[in-house]
Amino acid sequence: MLATQHSIRTYLIALSLLACSCESAIEGKHKDTGGRNAVVGSRSAAGGALDTGPAASNVMSGGGQTPGITTVLFGGNGGTAETTVSGGTSSIGGYAATTPSATTTGVILTGGTSGTSYSSAAGSASVGGVAATGGTKGIGGITAAGGSTAAGGSSAAGGDSPIGGAIATGGVSGTGSYASSVDPDAGVRTITIVAAGAYHTCAVVNGGVQCWGKNSNGQLGNGSTTDSLVPVQVQGLTNGVTGLALGLYHTCAIVNAGLQCWGSNSYGQLGNKSTKDSSSPVQVQGVTVDTTSTAAGDYHSCAVVNGRVQCWGYNSNGQLGNNSKTASSIPVSVLGVSSDAAAVAAGWSFTCAIVADAVQCWGHNNYGELGSGSTNDSLIPIPAQNLETGLIALTTGNQHACAIVGGTANCWGYNAFGQLGSNSTSNSQLPIDVQKLTGNAQAIAAGGSHTCAAVNGSVQCWGSNSAGQLGNDSTTESKVPVQVNGLTSSATAITAGTSHTCAMVDGDLFCWGYNAFGQLGNNSSANQLVPVEVQFP
Repeated sequence: MLATQHSIRTYLIALSLLACSCESAIEGKHKDTGGRNAVVGSRSAAGGALDTGPAASNVMSGGGQTPGITTVLFGGNGGTAETTVSGGTSSIGGYAATTPSATTTGVILTGGTSGTSYSSAAGSASVGGVAATGGTKGIGGITAAGGSTAAGGSSAAGGDSPIGGAIATGGVSGTGSYASSVDPDAGVRTITIVAAGAYHTCAVVNGGVQCWGKNSNGQLGNGSTTDSLVPVQVQGLTNGVTGLALGLYHTCAIVNAGLQCWGSNSYGQLGNKSTKDSSSPVQVQGVTVDTTSTAAGDYHSCAVVNGRVQCWGYNSNGQLGNNSKTASSIPVSVLGVSSDAAAVAAGWSFTCAIVADAVQCWGHNNYGELGSGSTNDSLIPIPAQNLETGLIALTTGNQHACAIVGGTANCWGYNAFGQLGSNSTSNSQLPIDVQKLTGNAQAIAAGGSHTCAAVNGSVQCWGSNSAGQLGNDSTTESKVPVQVNGLTSSATAITAGTSHTCAMVDGDLFCWGYNAFGQLGNNSSANQLVPVEVQFP
């Protein structure tokens, strides 16, 4: 994907809350802009009580430069109905696993477009109560940030980020945030996943997908190429959606355990053995069952299918992970990841996955975004260092990535705008602690050149702020976390695009930052320095 586009992916295991890429307000201006949060790969334990933290969004996967969103829900695995599968594993990952498997320890992954967050909770009881009984506006948020998240607490995944989508936000696109939440004032409207791409945003509403913002390549999926300032219905996807990932100019969704994509297809990123754009969903070849997570980068996409990671699209830096630099318009297997993958996240031109409770990354590495301690690209998966114990969430932005380990947020890679939160602008080839978070992080989402985290229900952001994407009524960048105005509690999911951010709060969806294409969904194209509510039909 282009350097300017961001995608982020976030993947959370038990306590993830948030996650595509965004960096500068102007499309294509900053190479680092493409971070996505897709929290890909989230496993979500159906159990994860409220304290479990957001489940992670998988869907975020998205990729490339488009910001992906990664959102993690407080309540554990995403489902709208409190599943209570004691320790259910459901993979939220990138696009949520549709069925929670049972295990004694609930693991929640968030993935998504950009950013993937992987969180694990000791499988506590009902998934945060999810908005369930009592329709409490999604108190527990259900889970799944970024991603898809199956209703019923199944799994959630989300992510949008083209950049990496899934797992973390990887990628431009969106990293989806998943947090099933019910708005008692909206009648039947139940939002279970939210994901952000570079310049567009999508959400799973009542099991179907609605999108808004830039639509130059049909990425809104409504059969047109006309931008929209408010949510529009994706053709044919009115139910059964459990995961989302947004990339730079394309979108993917997990539908009844299969995968469908739409939008830009110049490098085969739709996976349908073609390079022709599509303004409505098309089936990814061979990915029809057992899909538990998905991610979208700038120009590539990935999915976790029955524990294996498959990728397709652009491959200039080895982001497909098949020991090659040849693009592919159909899914190819990532070498060495034939089982045990829980979530996937895509960034601009790199990808990360949660495999056997550790992080592995491959592709572009000029800024250390693989977390391996070097700046050498890798055509196959290599371990990110120091993330083997206590991993809770993972997310990828345009050219940086973040994870939550034991409540502490760590980031690595590109840092020109302070997006690593280290109180400096020095790049890092290894994970380093985010400074001055006011509490334990429960979810995290990486955008183009900024990052956000859910901390005890509040939303805090850092990095680039050229369009107000930090949400603190300012355009001044920050090298350490700052509080988003008004979001001090009850946030259940979060996602980040190139230069905009969204969060689910008490059953409603709020966005802020860059808005030239209507990606904030508030029927306006003016940038917003503080959160504004998305206007659903």
